[in-house]
Amino acid sequence: MLQERFEFRSIDPGNAQEVDHTIYMEDVCMPPGEGCTRDEILDRVCAAPEMFLLAVDKETGEIAGYVNGVATNESVIRDEFFCEGGHLHDPDGSTVMLVSLVVMPEYRGLGLGREIMRIYAEREKAKGRKRMVLTCVEKNIKMYEKFGYNLLGVSSSVYGGAVWYDMDILL
Repeated sequence: MLQERFEFRSIDPGNAQEVDHTIYMEDVCMPPGEGCTRDEILDRVCAAPEMFLLAVDKETGEIAGYVNGVATNESVIRDEFFCEGGHLHDPDGSTVMLVSLVVMPEYRGLGLGREIMRIYAEREKAKGRKRMVLTCVEKNIKMYEKFGYNLLGVSSSVYGGAVWYDMDILL
């Protein structure tokens, strides 16, 4: 059903409106201090647009949600993946460090976040990736567990001053 309503595809780094909208979405969907900045997102868009997966509403053309990450051979997520992700991206990396999952408020409750994450995992597995890692705040642990992620414990990340929890999934 979601596949009929949404187009799932990579971001177009040459489409300024599309890039600006993803930056806007991060501001709308993430609590202050937890979202990535404009420069951080632009860095990743320029370095690794293939690491963004957008869900675009076929009827309106609006981006309803997206996930993005950075490929690496490292095993633990660190703050630099959020703020210097483009420079750390290794196209041949076996692990994906997820840095953003956002769904616009008007599209929540449809299972879109779960579907974006499922499609992203399939896509990255097809590229030979072995694992995906994320950090989340405590209130989101149960959601990611429903997506199949395993809780690893309190993260060493201090990005945005929050207490983060590391989670992963094997692909």
